Amino acid sequence: MAITHYSLHGTEIDHTFHLKPLLIASIFHDTFARLSFDLELSALHLEKDELSWVLSDMYLEFESKLPFWREAYSVEVWVRKNQQVRIFTDFEAINESGNIFARGTGIWLLIDRQTRQAVIKPDLFNRYSIEKRAAIPGFRFPMLPEKGTPIGSATAKIGVNDIDFNLHLNSVRYLGGGIDALGKEFLFSHRLKSVVVKYMKEVLCEEVVTAVNSSLENCNILHQIFNSSGEEVCRFISDWEIRQ
Repeated sequence: MAITHYSLHGTEIDHTFHLKPLLIASIFHDTFARLSFDLELSALHLEKDELSWVLSDMYLEFESKLPFWREAYSVEVWVRKNQQVRIFTDFEAINESGNIFARGTGIWLLIDRQTRQAVIKPDLFNRYSIEKRAAIPGFRFPMLPEKGTPIGSATAKIGVNDIDFNLHLNSVRYLGGGIDALGKEFLFSHRLKSVVVKYMKEVLCEEVVTAVNSSLENCNILHQIFNSSGEEVCRFISDWEIRQ
């Protein structure tokens, strides 16, 4: 397990002066990267062997008010399961009062940077210590529905500032594109409770993608991201409640 301490910066706050929810995903990824760096397993270390990490699935849930501007908080991350071809990582984000305000889980794969295919590397995966506790006991990644009632779409071109060290669309930017397409009226009046994501295909710089949003039951939104060839590259569900 690794614990990282943060302080909320002004560039990370939303219109309520609280941490932007989707930045929790970035922080989760950062803590896993730091844990991997200490084991010499970060993407930076693996680059010489033409290997890299990719995220295939992620679930985040938000339990209470997110940190306020300048508030300190910490994030614990650990590897819960090692299946040799993929590892499950969990996290808990804790405010300065000691309360958990967000938690989640993700599945990471090692890929060959040339073929872009997953590889089995027991000698690398086994460097991680396994902590057999779940941030969300009983949670399993569900099969996501393929359609709902369409409510809108938006198209965007991927720029240099959208890509990560793998030279493909940053995993958090998939979510931002889909959620932004809901529009400011919805986003200013609703609070994000959870998000479950399936990443299907890489998106490269200068590709054009379309986010299609559909309504589901219980204030859930289905988000589907398609590339210019019509291939679905990401699918996720966001769960919302009306802001009090």
